[in-house]
Amino acid sequence: MKIKHLPIVIAALTLCACGGANQNSGSQNADTTANNADTVAAAPVQNAEPVADEPKSYPIACEVALKYAEKNELFLSTENVKERYASYGKEVDEHPEIMEIAPEDGCMRLRCYTMKSGGYYVLLIWDEVCDCPGAYRYEYFNYKGGSLTKAKSLLPKPSITDFYANSDKFPKDIFNILKTRTSECNYCTFDRNGEKLAANFEIYEWDGEYVVPKPLNPYFEKKGDDSPKILYIWDGEKFVRDPENQPYEEDLSLFGVKVETAEEEEIPFFSDSATGDLNGDGVKDSVYIDKSLFVFFGTANGSYNLFKKYDIPQPEVGRFVKVVSVNKGGDLLLQTQYQSDGWSDLTYTLRFQNGEFELIHYSENAGLDFESSKEYDFINLKAEESGGDGSGDYTLQKMPLIKLSEIQIGFSPDYYELHNFIQQ
Repeated sequence: MKIKHLPIVIAALTLCACGGANQNSGSQNADTTANNADTVAAAPVQNAEPVADEPKSYPIACEVALKYAEKNELFLSTENVKERYASYGKEVDEHPEIMEIAPEDGCMRLRCYTMKSGGYYVLLIWDEVCDCPGAYRYEYFNYKGGSLTKAKSLLPKPSITDFYANSDKFPKDIFNILKTRTSECNYCTFDRNGEKLAANFEIYEWDGEYVVPKPLNPYFEKKGDDSPKILYIWDGEKFVRDPENQPYEEDLSLFGVKVETAEEEEIPFFSDSATGDLNGDGVKDSVYIDKSLFVFFGTANGSYNLFKKYDIPQPEVGRFVKVVSVNKGGDLLLQTQYQSDGWSDLTYTLRFQNGEFELIHYSENAGLDFESSKEYDFINLKAEESGGDGSGDYTLQKMPLIKLSEIQIGFSPDYYELHNFIQQ
């Protein structure tokens, strides 16, 4: 997997970044006269337009790119750099230590890192798409006092244990494959302003085409070419791992390892209670909800008898009964809430009749901004839906009402069950 560039700007230029040229090839008559804005570099790009209003000074990354171009015109010309800055100078000025230029067959990103000892450590990353997908070439320089000199690589060399926290549990064949793959890292500036350097590796192997090693097929089928990234920050002398970026705990089941799962933690329920005359006998009744819904009918002597216990199916995470109440008419209201793509509120209004609590009204508001709603009035035989495929006003037909014991509290009543009430 190639790390995605987050370019400030990519300028489409005509000079090829690769194609077999030696990166150390010297330029021919490539000296420029800094004090003469009309003098251009030797061997300019064909049909390149003159750069107007050349600034007295350039941001540091542009300045370094010009120095590099003076000696490496087969890869990049000074006119390329000046043209790039003339077109996108504002973006370069906002991030003076980073510059990206994209000749026809590749992309060069130049990043200047401030050294504690003075000057800059310069990293050039060439993405040479003309060789094979994901091929990178790196160059390293020191820049100080206007002089650009070759430097050694300071790129970190992570191992498999730097990428994976549980690599010691990998099957041996997969461990060996990933040990090799992680030793062949790609590097790229990670964020827009180039503050962090990212290292990752290819799941594929390249053999004229991408090939997935057979033991990694189950992994690839689940996760594609995704692989962990390590993020580094510059400390003035070297790259150090971002403390917020830790080794990844891989799902071992992707490698065929049987994983013993601990028992899931019990999902907490909200407890609530309410009182009111639910059965119309003039005596206060009580309802209580925890893991089950308990309905107690009051007696004239002040005691309560359990009418019924309603088991509540174990809800999914984020799904819970929030409020239980009794309205002035003695109807029982259960309001539930769950989180999926936004919050959803479901309200069931139930009336005690025919020896059972029956659903007389149901409403639902769902979505990020509650843009979808349903309301079913089973007494007045009216329904309204909005924000979905079934939007509209409907007349309901009189049918036996849904009983509380038939409702899966915390979930919408079955869609087709509701729509059975709609007159066709």
